[in-house]
Amino acid sequence: MKLTLPLLSMLFLVLSNCVDAADTQLGTSKQTTQSPLKNVVVFCSSSHKIKNSYQEAATALGETLAKNNINLVFGGSDTGLMGLVARAAKAGGSKITNIFPEQLKAYNIEYKEADVFIYTKTIGERKEKMMRADAFVALPGGFGTLDEVMSAVIAKQLGVHKKPIILVNIDGFWQPLLETFKAMAKENTLKPEHLQLVTIIDSPDHLMGALEAEQGGFLDIETRWWEK
Repeated sequence: MKLTLPLLSMLFLVLSNCVDAADTQLGTSKQTTQSPLKNVVVFCSSSHKIKNSYQEAATALGETLAKNNINLVFGGSDTGLMGLVARAAKAGGSKITNIFPEQLKAYNIEYKEADVFIYTKTIGERKEKMMRADAFVALPGGFGTLDEVMSAVIAKQLGVHKKPIILVNIDGFWQPLLETFKAMAKENTLKPEHLQLVTIIDSPDHLMGALEAEQGGFLDIETRWWEK
């Protein structure tokens, strides 16, 4: 059969519609924002007994994600900063993915309004699934937040990924950790260049600028001691 111009145009339209339908089904439809980031993990505290400035930052962060058509991936708790980020992002139209360990179901702290629920057998499995997101953002948190942040940093150090890792340093919360990093570099247990593996911002207002700064080309850091 001879393919005339009208037939080719019709064929292209059919194929385009098929692709769009597949994108919608997979949750990969085009976004209106210029940012290529689609899913951002937020690590933060599940405690509600923390200062108001942290809580305000959590709400602002959720609103920022929604405003930029970025979906939220998080640990699934409805309490503390985790719940505040999720509710603000959801209210703004973000798709919420809840990655929640089965062992915590008995505590009845799960965020119930998520669009996608992923249940894991262990905390480690939850963390592994979180690492598949496009970027990592950390608000103030405890041991769990620190573990998640460091897992992302270590993976970036070893070249497993080149994704942005953003610490939102509200009221200097992360400063003691940053000073520890500097002390490690001074003692040659890590390289000074490793300090660039994380980006520090002092407010969610600067989130998109920090994310976009890394999208144009990730820092080319030689991270492996044994290759020198």
